[in-house]
Parts: sequence; structure tokens; C-alpha cells
Amino acid sequence: MKLVHVHLKLWKLTSLLFLFFIGLHVSLAQSIVSGQVVDDSNFGLPGANILVKGTTEGTYADIDGNFELSTNVAFPLDIDVSFVGYLTKTLTIQQPMTDLVIVLQPLPGYDVVVSASRQQEMVQIAPASVSLLTERKLRSDAVVDPMLSLRNLPGVDIAQYSVGGGQINLRGKSGVFQTETFIIADYRNIVIPSLGFLVFGQHPIDMLDLERIEVVKGPASALYGPGVEAGVVHFISKDPFSYPGTSVSIGAGNRRQFITSFRHADIISDKFAYKITGQYRSARDFELDPNDPDHAERIAGYRTPIVSAITGEPIEATVPDYDQKSYGVTGTLAYRPNENTTLYAIGGFGVYEGLFRTSQGEAYVGSGRPFAQLRLNSGNLFAQVFWSKINSKDGEAFLYNTGLTTVTISDQYEAQLQYNFDLKNDKIDLTAGGDFRLVTTDTKNTIHGRFEDDDDYTILGIYAQGKYALSDKLEAIAAARVDRFSALKETSISPRLGLSYQSSPSSTFRLTWNKAFGAPSSLNLFGDTPLDDTGSFLIYLLNGKEPISFNNDQGYNFITQSITQGGNIPLASIYGLVTSGLASSGQFPQDLVDYLFSITPNFNGDTNAVPTSEPVTRSPLTLSESDMFEFGYKGIIKGRWALNADLYYIRRKNILSAALPIAPFLIYPTAGNDLGASVIANTDPDVLAQYGFTPESLAGIYSNSIEAFTLDENGVPTALGLLKSDNSPPGVGTYDFAYLNFDKVDYWGIDLGIEYFVNDDLSLFGNLTWLSKTLWQELSIANSDLTAPLSLNTPDKRVKLGVNYYPQKGFYYNAALRFTSD
Repeated sequence: MKLVHVHLKLWKLTSLLFLFFIGLHVSLAQSIVSGQVVDDSNFGLPGANILVKGTTEGTYADIDGNFELSTNVAFPLDIDVSFVGYLTKTLTIQQPMTDLVIVLQPLPGYDVVVSASRQQEMVQIAPASVSLLTERKLRSDAVVDPMLSLRNLPGVDIAQYSVGGGQINLRGKSGVFQTETFIIADYRNIVIPSLGFLVFGQHPIDMLDLERIEVVKGPASALYGPGVEAGVVHFISKDPFSYPGTSVSIGAGNRRQFITSFRHADIISDKFAYKITGQYRSARDFELDPNDPDHAERIAGYRTPIVSAITGEPIEATVPDYDQKSYGVTGTLAYRPNENTTLYAIGGFGVYEGLFRTSQGEAYVGSGRPFAQLRLNSGNLFAQVFWSKINSKDGEAFLYNTGLTTVTISDQYEAQLQYNFDLKNDKIDLTAGGDFRLVTTDTKNTIHGRFEDDDDYTILGIYAQGKYALSDKLEAIAAARVDRFSALKETSISPRLGLSYQSSPSSTFRLTWNKAFGAPSSLNLFGDTPLDDTGSFLIYLLNGKEPISFNNDQGYNFITQSITQGGNIPLASIYGLVTSGLASSGQFPQDLVDYLFSITPNFNGDTNAVPTSEPVTRSPLTLSESDMFEFGYKGIIKGRWALNADLYYIRRKNILSAALPIAPFLIYPTAGNDLGASVIANTDPDVLAQYGFTPESLAGIYSNSIEAFTLDENGVPTALGLLKSDNSPPGVGTYDFAYLNFDKVDYWGIDLGIEYFVNDDLSLFGNLTWLSKTLWQELSIANSDLTAPLSLNTPDKRVKLGVNYYPQKGFYYNAALRFTSD
């Protein structure tokens, strides 16, 4: 009698069922084959179909790709193994087997992704618009920065503002200093939490070590949390078990670009493997032209020497410094105790030194970012913890416009726990998990100022997503995530709903709705710092955590360079100012000058300041919201044409603005009349008569003198003061700027992509992106009468055409033509 080992889930196993199945198998004496169906990266293929050829007998693989086939057909027997997007494989089985591993090869355009649902699934059936760059395609693309590899994907815009920096824009708003795209490397968040921005040089991601890049377009807060309004870009490196060996790369280009990198990976045993990677890049950044008037004005605004904002001591620095370099090393140790479990320990550092363009102007940064990560994949369980640190000390970063150093010492801690399981006889695929994020920051009062002791940034979230098979072809998707954002004391709920219809094994239609929330960065919330020093007053950034008000009615005037109630100027001050000017000119005899100075205390009252506009008040910054409704198609036509098409509508509110001025200027339209009237009232006609003046004639001189400052040549009042908010620092003149929430916008978009695979080595591609609107000239600020322009900072039309040639061996070629509208 044969003993049969039956694999059943523990929670389903009872002694009664065990005896029943043992008895059943013995009585029927069936042929049994068991094993696992995997892809070429050794990932299990859940739902793979195993069919005895020429019969209707078969089975399906479970969530890990494991299967057990029982049949009455005697050995030898032929089986067909198939999975959507993979080539069907026919095998002849000669005898019973319990450890058969069947590797399926993907069809052109089909691959497994993990970023759309935070679990493995075919890109073809993912509940979102997903683009994928495989290792083979990445090898054929000669770029110095992995970010640039995305430039030819449909719906992706790369805004490169320096040789070594830029932004990845998907379906959100792109800013120089902030991104709405969630960028991760091997499941690790690499966006600088305090800035909401990515400096690629601080992360040693290298083309030599990339296995694939996954791009999920559209809001994804339902799984990833606040700040994922545009989409997700996931850089996934090569596993040392799957890619052992040693590689070295050297490259060069214009702007004095030089890059070299290495990768070494080895398998120590069947349970241990490791890899070490490193890279070095250098270049000359884009330079300002001193012969260009606009560039010359910017250069003239740079402050020298650079001074420590902490000690006041000068810092040796080149202003501006266009040379840049970055370097870094990463080490990975992988432990695989069994086929379903791998534990990764990862550590490394990256350093970037060079120009850093921000919305506040040019800056220099020369600091590193170490990181460490521990990640576990065990069957349906995923868990990780990671840490990174920005350690920008005094003298390593500074703003050219202020000439002051900035300090950022920030620790980032994150943890994730997730589990996947099936319910209702595998009809419901459920993913549940949670995230924790904590960022602590110490800027030594150079950036967060008065909020230095109250600037921790914490997000705690839990989420779940379920997929329910309504039929063989129709699947329903539902997800929700709840996040608590401690800095704003707000809670967000981000849902996702969708339907996926697989009209054929190679064609899928989907209809989805996603709601996402955007979280202000630490800089948006706690920034309390000067942005520029005009010499007369500071341009000052106010925090986003507090409400902004103007109840104290304080103003700063440029004439006396003092702070007064309402910004009014004491008449005695401007009288003394004009008298000093007349004395210096030599127009008046000294005796008359002495007399005019002696009556200064008699000048009481003020000339009143008039604001040029209403001041902008604001509640604390709040979470932005995005709703996206999308209809999409992805499919393979006749085995050679890969087509994807997305039509979407996005409705947004509370979009975060750039830093905008909120304090009005002050004018003094009656200063001449007020001073003249006071001169008439306080001068002695008899004394003036000795010098040939009357109070009226002298008043005219004084009026004209002060109006030379307060009025232009056309008699229009000139701005000579600023109203100060209650939030600006006391005792100093400031022109206050703040981040604001816009009201509402909406727009439509289309992404079309097509690729024709001529053969296994050659393909032709083309794609089109269209947006109904990207610029609003006058958009209302939330809860305010103020309007300001808003731009998505992306072209409304983009067309890309190209060819890729990437053989398994030999030279690679690619060429592309891109058109973008203004």
C-alpha cells in the first residue's frame, strides 16, 4: 500500500478529513503529482492551471504556486501547465513525483509585479495602471541615473532640473522641492521625509544592480498611506541567490559626467548568499550665464561669504559651486532557510555633494545618508523595519540667497507588517497590514526655528485589500486604509473600489476609484526660517502647523527701519529725517538748522500706513485630497502587440501651494500732507521770517522732500513698509511667506501605450499622454478671497516614439523621439 502525503492548510485539517482523504486515495489508487509552479525569478504563480492532456482532469496552484494533481490516467502521462501571460508548458511525467518544480516563461509584455497590491500578481491583472521595466530592458538603456530609464514610459514625465537631480511626475503635481510620487527601493521609502523630496545621489541605486522598476500610476493611499497622490515608483534590486557573479561598469558623458560602479554577489551555501554594490558619479552641473540679465540678477543675489547660522563664523565655500559628485556602498546578506522564507539584512550609505535647486533658490548640500534594513518574506508574511539618517552638519549645507548654513540631523524609522490569505475556497484573496513611520529632526534652529522641540513627524496606518472572484472572468477589488497623522492631529480614510474583467487570457479591462490624501512635509509644517536677506528686511517662511493671523497690527517701515503699531510712521521721525537731509545739503543756514532740530519734540502723531491688500489669514495646513476615476485596458493582441490604454478623471482639493506672500506691503499716501500740516502747526512764523520763509513755504519743502520717497514720478504711492503677521519673529522686519491650501481643481487625462515585438530581441514602441488642463492662472486659496496660479508643472501633451533592440548577448541599441507641448 502506498503512503500519500497530503498538503492541507493547518486550520482546515481535522482528523476526520485526514482519514477520509487517506482512504479515498488508497481506494482509487490514483496517479499523484505534486510540486510548485514558478516564474523565472522563482516566484510562485497562484492559480496556475495544471491539466492532464486530452482530459478534463486537473487542478489549480494555491497562493504560493503549490499544487497536487490526482488523476486516474496511468503513467506516463502528459500535463499542460498554463498561467495568464506565460507560455503554456507541456511535460511528460513518467512516475509519481512530490517535488516537481515547473518554471514558466512570460509572454512578451507580461511579468509579475508587487507594487500595485503590495503582493505578487501579474501586471496584466493588477488593479491599477502599471508599467514595468524588466532587467533585460534596463540593461539595454545607457543612462547614468536610474530615474532617466522611466522617460519613455506612458504617463511618466521626468523633470530634470540638474545633471544629477529631478522629479518623477506621474498623475500629480510636480514641484522643484516636493513630490507627490511615492518612491521606494526594495520596499524602503527613499523620499526625504523632512522635505518630501528625493536626492538620488544619497541613495546608491545603480543600473548594474536593478532587476526591475515598477511604476503604479494614480493615487495609492489605500495601501501606502498619505502622500501617495500621484503614484508609486519601486526600484527592485537583484537577489544574490538569483544573480550571483561580478560586474563592473564605467561610463562618461557631457557636462564632464563620469560614472563607475561594481556589483559582486555570491552564494555561500544553499541557505546563505550576499552581495556588495558601490558606485561613484561626478559631473559639472548646468551653469548660470553671467551675460544673461536674468541669470546675472540671480548671481548678484548670492551672499558671500557663507556664514554659520550657529556660530556666525565664515565658512570656506565656492559660490556658486557647479561641481557635483555622489558615491555610496550597499551590502546585503540573504538567509533562506527554506524555499518559502528569505530574510534580508541590508546596510549602506550614500553621499551627495553639489548644487541643490529648491523653490527657495539655489543651495549647496554635501552630506551623507546611511541606512539599514531588515526584511522578511515568509510564505504569505511580509515584515520589515528600516532606518535612515540625514546627517547634514553645520557648514555642509547652505542657501546662496541668505548666505547662511542650514543643519538637518534627521532620523527616519519605519516598520511594515503584512499578511496575505485566502477565504471562501480561494475565492477571496485578502491582504492586511500596517505601517509605522517616525521622523525626528534637529535643525539647530536653522530651519525649524521656534518649533525645534516640537517637530516629530509620525504616521500610523492599517490597511486591508480584498479581491473577490465574482466569476471566472470578473473580479471585484475593495481596499481601505486608516492613517493617523499626529503632527496635524488628523485621521484619513483612503478607500479603493474596482472591477477587473478578463475578456480573454491576454486582455483585461478595469474600472477603479481611488481616494488618496497628501501629507505636508516637515518643512511645510515646521519651517520657521529666513529665505532671503534683502539688507532692509528678511523674507521669512512661516510654519504650517499654526493658524496665521494679523491681530496684533504690527508693521515695519523701510524709512525708519522700525516696527510700529500698524506700520505707522511717527511724524517726528520723518521730520527729523528730512531735516537731516536739508542740513547735509547746505541749503539752510546753520542757525535755521539748529532751530528746526530744536522743535523736533513738538511733532506728535503719525502718518498712517495703508495696506496694499488684505492680509491673508490661514488655518493650519490640512491634508490634501485626490479622487481618481479610471477606466483602463491592458492586453496582448495576436501575441505581438502589447497595448495599454487609460482614461481617467481626477478631482482634487486642498493642494499644497508653493510658499506664497501673505503679508501686504504698506504705503503712505498722506505722508506729505501730514508732515506739511505739522510743520505749519509747529514752526514760529517770526523765526522763519528772519530767513525768508513762511510756515507754508517751509511746509512745501518738507512735503516735497518726503513725497520723493513715498510717491513715484506719477504720484502713485510707493511701498515703503510691510505688515507683520502675529506668527513672524518679533523685533525684526519680515516679508512673510507661507504654504497655503488651494481650493479645488479637476482635470481629465489619457495615457496610451503600444509596443510591437518584432521578435524576441527587437521591439517598436509609441505612447501618448494628454491632460485637459495643467495651469490655472487664478485659483482660489481655500477659505480665502486670495487667488494664485497653480501649475502641475508637466506638459499637457507628450508623444514618444522609439525602438529597442536587446538581444540576450551582444550590443544593445535604443533610440527615442519625444515631443512635449509648452
